[in-house]
Amino acid sequence: MDQQKGDLGGFFESLLRKQSVKDLELEGKRVLLKVTLKIKDTIEALESKRKHENRILKEKKKKNCEKQKKKRLYRKSF
Repeated sequence: MDQQKGDLGGFFESLLRKQSVKDLELEGKRVLLKVTLKIKDTIEALESKRKHENRILKEKKKKNCEKQKKKRLYRKSF
């Protein structure tokens, strides 16, 4: 059961990052998943959402910086 919880965590993580989520196939039948996420109207929930969004933005910014550095190094090599 703990493994399933971990899998769901990754599933929701993908949804929050707006990445594609693979459809599930059971016994040769395709199952399409549609999920609607709602956040509680509590201060803790909203704060948690804000922290999560900020972490994702920092990761994206870090990746973009690394890409820019690689581009600059590539250009300097010529």
